[in-house]
Amino acid sequence: MKNEKDGTILWEAKELKDMFGSFSCDNGSFFGVQSVSIDSRTVGELGLFFAIKGINNDGHDYVDRAFDNGACAAVVSRALHGKSYNTPNVFVVDDTYGALLSLSKAARARFQGKVVEITGSVGKTTIKEMLAYLLGLQSHCHASPKSFNNRYGVPLTLANMSRHDDYAIIEAGMSNFDELKSLTELILPDISFISSICNAHIGNFKSLMDIAKAKSEIFSCFRGKGVSLIPSDSPFFDFLYKAAKSQGIKDVFSFGEANRADAKLIESRMEQNWLSVTGSIFGREVRYRLDTSGEHWISNSLAVLALVHLIGGDMEQAAENFFGFKPIEGRGKRHKIKTKKGIEFLLIDESYNANPESMAAALRNLGKINTGANRRIAIIADMKDLGEQNVKLHLSLLPVIDKYNIDVVFACGDLMLELYKFIPADKQAGWFPSVNRMIAEFSLEDYVKNGDVIMVKGSHGMKGNKIVDELLKLQNDI
Repeated sequence: MKNEKDGTILWEAKELKDMFGSFSCDNGSFFGVQSVSIDSRTVGELGLFFAIKGINNDGHDYVDRAFDNGACAAVVSRALHGKSYNTPNVFVVDDTYGALLSLSKAARARFQGKVVEITGSVGKTTIKEMLAYLLGLQSHCHASPKSFNNRYGVPLTLANMSRHDDYAIIEAGMSNFDELKSLTELILPDISFISSICNAHIGNFKSLMDIAKAKSEIFSCFRGKGVSLIPSDSPFFDFLYKAAKSQGIKDVFSFGEANRADAKLIESRMEQNWLSVTGSIFGREVRYRLDTSGEHWISNSLAVLALVHLIGGDMEQAAENFFGFKPIEGRGKRHKIKTKKGIEFLLIDESYNANPESMAAALRNLGKINTGANRRIAIIADMKDLGEQNVKLHLSLLPVIDKYNIDVVFACGDLMLELYKFIPADKQAGWFPSVNRMIAEFSLEDYVKNGDVIMVKGSHGMKGNKIVDELLKLQNDI
């Protein structure tokens, strides 16, 4: 039988039967599945669909759709009454989420490659994508899709991990205590990584120290001797270092600009719209280019090269390949747009999510772009989960807007209104209670001018991606 790398079997029928029991009806034609999913809309061809009952939806209502969309088997916890009632490849279990966890644990147990777990308040998804890209050019590498970093995404990522991969890069998020610990128990990383400690989800904690404590749960479980990489420039460096050691992590390394860092910056400079970087990675000098003007990517890149080294990859080759990595949608991806009217402008899509630190970094990046006499336009929406400090943290962006010469600001949401009131009148372009209202009431097509640079950013729940979509529609495809 071919392996899943040849496009066939990820989980063989016997493995699934041993784990979940016999089918409710088995005609003997089932050999295995190629993928695992909990979303009937995107289930892969010959996929295994888990009918998970969530807060708002019950996957059992979508089993028919899953089979229509290519699934060849399903895991359910109650009798089915649609077309799927007579489908042979249905496992009946007591708890479908528990069954998914069991499958993810089995995937981890059979995996012989190295696993990196990535967490942090800012940058974890970009770093995960960077690392997966560079390692993928050297060997077989599996990584979390999109931002699959919660109680559903992590087990799904593990369950889809091929036994033939050499590396797995698993992203793990958290917004409360004990979340990261439970995810780390599933992941059992060979290498644990923390990108940063900052105000993301501060509304769920009493202090930044509490966030640091919650992030340190990543040290609670590991495989092998234990290796960790932490930010040297963080005010919580000493705490994280001691926390890792106290949990039995043998080797704790760091990255950043501090002299103590094992992966540190020597020099960086802007070259047109890309960055030239020289770093020292465990005593070896490396030079490379980043296809971005975002200086927060420098620290991210140092961490990635350190992780390549720690996982056993070719660090020099990774440095040479760095320029091929492009920012991803919602996290700094750039679009050069030419409208039907002949107007050309640059769109920077930072719309996926935001907290005070990442918003400030995006504004600084916008301000450093050389636009000549043209406008730097920020379209910014509310930052969520900041608790009692929400107004104060929004107002903290005011000096960034002033210092980095942001020419024009549009604001969306009640919290951004508190900031917008204090923005100089000559920079104010408009405030809207929501993104939808901005789209409905304001014509971006009529507003944009030749040479403009527009950056869109806000918390995921504000749906700033809708503004990005409206701007992308202006592209003249003819």
